[in-house]
Amino acid sequence: MGSRRRRSCPQLPDDIWQRIAGYLPSRAWVRVSRTCRTMHLVQPPQISLDVKSEADMSWVQKHWGQAKFITLTWPKEDVPCTMAHGAASLTALQALQVTLKDEWDPSNPMFLTWVLAKASSLRLLSLEKLTALALPPIQNLRHLIMDSDEFPVTVCTAIRQLQMLQTLQLGRSNTIGSRSRTKSMGLW
Repeated sequence: MGSRRRRSCPQLPDDIWQRIAGYLPSRAWVRVSRTCRTMHLVQPPQISLDVKSEADMSWVQKHWGQAKFITLTWPKEDVPCTMAHGAASLTALQALQVTLKDEWDPSNPMFLTWVLAKASSLRLLSLEKLTALALPPIQNLRHLIMDSDEFPVTVCTAIRQLQMLQTLQLGRSNTIGSRSRTKSMGLW
């Protein structure tokens, strides 16, 4: 029996691999990054992914270290957000968009609160979900977009604490996936 030689990745500098990762759709980069260690270590500048499994969520957390823009969509309810061991730092993150298509696990707001507390450079946050999330005080947040079926007093109080906020868009939809109606609310 002949020995089977394992192919290695072409040896390119990390910044070149990072540029390549920026041009590929995130789902494609997830597949490519599993082919060799060099590609697995690359942190893409943006991540846009439908989270279909816990493995997807773990991959996102290990690769979001250099991401300035992250868009996550949960197309189904049975994928919990768990905090991955060895998650990368979120200091580069400037924009986060989270869309939920169905009801989700009650522990997921805790995960999102953890993410928001770690994202010190976050300037834009867009959340689309059925029950609004109470926001931690995010120092640099300038733009907030929330689409929810309800905005409890705790959410309004949390929004008042966002001192750097320049734009606020609150939407309300009766069903997830339908166009929301933007409403102005006198919060201040």
